Amino acid sequence: MPDDLEQHERDSGMTIDFTLSIGYKRRRPDTQGDRLEARIDTFGLLLIGGIIAVAIILIVLPRVLTWLGNVP
Repeated sequence: MPDDLEQHERDSGMTIDFTLSIGYKRRRPDTQGDRLEARIDTFGLLLIGGIIAVAIILIVLPRVLTWLGNVP
């Protein structure tokens, strides 16, 4: 048992996490009676959020990584 404990004490690791989060909040109108409008709202928010996320990944992320590569 002591050998097993010593082995776990010597384990180490490193993790780098990159998280992209896009938020949008608004007060929604009452669309309970109009399911089409509710679906259009949901689809529109999903589409716009996806476009923004892809733009950040394709434009901002390479610039940040290039900048980090040039840091002395």
